[in-house]
Amino acid sequence: MKQFLTILSFYKPYFYWSCVATLGIIVLFPSIQAAVITKLLLIWLLWNFLNRTKARRRLQFFQKLGFSRMKLLSSTVIIDLCFTISALIIVKEFI
Repeated sequence: MKQFLTILSFYKPYFYWSCVATLGIIVLFPSIQAAVITKLLLIWLLWNFLNRTKARRRLQFFQKLGFSRMKLLSSTVIIDLCFTISALIIVKEFI
């Protein structure tokens, strides 16, 4: 449970941007395949941002807690894709 809460604390600042991207995906092309591809592209951009800027220091904190970069970002991808796919399914039901 502590690991899950730690992952959520890493994901929290990116959640707002994820919501904006999800809303954009829903408006522009509401298909699950396009949403997954777009989210994977955004995660790749986040990975590059975290590796090439001073935001890398934030990852060092999580590495001291025992999380590898891959585990942290892969769990973030899973949480984000679950959120996106569920939002798309809900919107498709009502439209």
